[in-house]
Amino acid sequence: MSSLNSVVVAVVLVGCSIVSSAFAQTSYGTTGLVKIPTADVAEFGKGLIGGGYAADFLGKDTRRPRDWSFFAMVGLVPRVEAGLRLTYGTLFLKSTTDRVFCVKCLLIQESHLIPATALGVQDMIGIEKNFNSLYVVSSKKLGFLGIEPVRLHLGYGTDWWDYISNKAKGHRFIGLFGGVEMKAAPFLSLLVEYDADDVNLGARFSFKQILTVTFNLVAMKHPGCVASLSLSL
Repeated sequence: MSSLNSVVVAVVLVGCSIVSSAFAQTSYGTTGLVKIPTADVAEFGKGLIGGGYAADFLGKDTRRPRDWSFFAMVGLVPRVEAGLRLTYGTLFLKSTTDRVFCVKCLLIQESHLIPATALGVQDMIGIEKNFNSLYVVSSKKLGFLGIEPVRLHLGYGTDWWDYISNKAKGHRFIGLFGGVEMKAAPFLSLLVEYDADDVNLGARFSFKQILTVTFNLVAMKHPGCVASLSLSL
């Protein structure tokens, strides 16, 4: 924890002179908070690549970890993003690689009164899908009492993709999930989410709309860090 605290302090000192904001990737590679997806999608012709460590587990009946992740995501066409995540239980050692392919489509753009709404599928192909979900999620920016904008996210996930593809071995975001994102400074957003299983916390630092670094605390006890870099294709 001492080394993690040192990294946090260093990032804060650098970020104090940088004003920016940018969409960032979850530990599953799609745009979102710590783990949950939001209604944000990558812009057409834009991409995000990243990686990091965030506690996760394979399926519901085993504690074999899938913690180290590397991912890439791209805005395929307007309002549609697609991404791929590779995860490792033991980084680059043993045959513990797992692949997660995700697609998300923006159905409704956010307006003054109406939240943005997106439909997505996580871990949608493969013989043994471990993190599958078919979900809908809405996001809305709020501002009040002079506080910097707060964004609310609320979604619902199902296992209905099992009826379209082969039955998944494990699922994520089954039931109600949601989160709150509050801009504490021009370069810093604080994240709180419920992923339908656990409450997770995050602190996200943004640099020049190019790099984002998210320090996370999964299930309120497992520390980690995920970083993503924005690219124009």
